[in-house]
Amino acid sequence: QIEQRAAGDDVAAVLDEHLQRLAQREQHRALVDDREHVHAERRLQLGVLEQIREHDLIARVNFGSCLMDLGEKDRALGQFREAARLRPTPHSYEQWIIASLRAERPDEAEKTMAEAVGRGFDTPSLHDLQARLAFLRNDEAAMQRQWTWATGRADASVVVLGKANVEAYRGRVRAARRSAETGDTL
Repeated sequence: QIEQRAAGDDVAAVLDEHLQRLAQREQHRALVDDREHVHAERRLQLGVLEQIREHDLIARVNFGSCLMDLGEKDRALGQFREAARLRPTPHSYEQWIIASLRAERPDEAEKTMAEAVGRGFDTPSLHDLQARLAFLRNDEAAMQRQWTWATGRADASVVVLGKANVEAYRGRVRAARRSAETGDTL
């Protein structure tokens, strides 16, 4: 059980303390093969994060990531939704959109993106995610809008590098190289 602590306590220290206790218990168990070990370790992390996530936004996002890695997409999306509800920031919305795309839920990703834009969030990462969604939907015009937005912007390297990936996927190697070089210089 996690002890109740003051709001100012260092969450990393609490997590480290619980991970150490749990790791000591695990040392007494039989050795398992690498794949099972990684899965067991992920489950161990999941248990610790589940205990502290209620009070920590970062832990909630990390918990969602662990769930996603374990294939528990519905539970993971729930964590990302709740993180965005508790603290609506561009980053929390970006994480929710990424999780929606990983869970193969483009409609949820689009709805979340519209909500983020409606809140006035306008980051290069959101533009990149809009371009990714347009790519998945084979919407050339929507991708082009995002790439046009990124033109000449010093903070838009993520969008330009995403364009390089699309061009490489389509076999346009020279164009991909040019975009990658441009993105690297921003």
